[in-house]
Amino acid sequence: MHLYDISKAINRGHIISEGYFDHLSKMGNIPQKNCLTFFSNIKFIDNLRNENITCIVTKKELHSEIEKKYPHRFGIILDENPKELFFLFHNYTVENNLFIKDFDNVIDSTSIISNHAYISEKSVKIGKNCIIEPGVIIHPHTIIGDNTIIRSGTVLSTSGFEVCKLNGIMKVVKHGGQLIIGNNVELQANNTVAKGLFYTRNTIIEDEVFTDNLVYIAHGVHIKRYTRIGASVNITGMVDIGNNCWIGPGSTIRNRIKIGNDAYISMGSVVTKNVLDSQHVSGNFAIDHEKFINNIKKY
Repeated sequence: MHLYDISKAINRGHIISEGYFDHLSKMGNIPQKNCLTFFSNIKFIDNLRNENITCIVTKKELHSEIEKKYPHRFGIILDENPKELFFLFHNYTVENNLFIKDFDNVIDSTSIISNHAYISEKSVKIGKNCIIEPGVIIHPHTIIGDNTIIRSGTVLSTSGFEVCKLNGIMKVVKHGGQLIIGNNVELQANNTVAKGLFYTRNTIIEDEVFTDNLVYIAHGVHIKRYTRIGASVNITGMVDIGNNCWIGPGSTIRNRIKIGNDAYISMGSVVTKNVLDSQHVSGNFAIDHEKFINNIKKY
C-alpha cells in the first residue's frame, strides 16, 4: 500500500513524500519490513533507526528533525494528531479485511462443543479432540490446536485495551490480529484472552500451557511451552514469556517485558522489569527472591 491510500481512505493528512508499506505497527514493535508507524514525540527519534520502518505519520514541526537525522529515507504524511490518523487508518484496514481475511469455520468432528458455547460463524478453527465447555465464547480469528480444553466462562479473541481519541471521541481501537492456541493446552474457567492488535503480532499460546481460573492475557502476548499460570494473573500487552515458567496466583506482568525460560514468579508479584532465565522474583515491585527475603528480614 502507499501513503496515498491512507489519504484517500481517511480523507485526511498531507503527503510530503510518497512511500510504500505492507504493515502497520506501533514503534515499540516493528517485527517486519516495510512498516508504517506514527511518530509524535522527538525523544523517540532514535527508534526510527529501525530499518523495517519505511513510512511515518508525523507532525509538521517534527518533519524537519526527521529529515536532519534520516534524510530522504521515509515516506512521510503529516497530520496534527499522528496517532489518531494512524489508528483511523488501522481501523479502516480491519473493517475492510485488508490484511487478515475472514475464513469459513473449520471444526474437527472429534471435538466436543457444548450446545451452550458460542462460536463465531466465521474465522474459527478448532482441531481434533478438543473440549469446549458451556459458557465459552469464541470470537473470530481464533485458531485452536488438538487436544485442547477451554473451560466454562472463558472468552477468546476479545479486543484488547488500546484506547485512542478518534474523530474527537475516545474509543477502543479495532483489533486486526489473531489468537493462536497450540496443542494440549488447558484454560480453566473465566479466562479472558485478547487477540492481537496487529496481525504482525498475534497473541500466541504454545503447546502444553496451563492456566488457572480468572486469568487475563492481553493482546500480542506470547507464551511458550509448558508454562503454568496461577489464578487471577494479569498479563498486559506484548509480553514474551519463555518455556516452563511458573507465574504465581495474583501476579501482574507489565506490558512489553520479557520473562526468560524456567523463570519463577512468586504469588502476588508485580513484575515491571525483564526476568532472566531461571530467575526467581518476588514482591511489589518484583525483585530477585533472595534479595526480597533479605529485605523482609531487616524488619
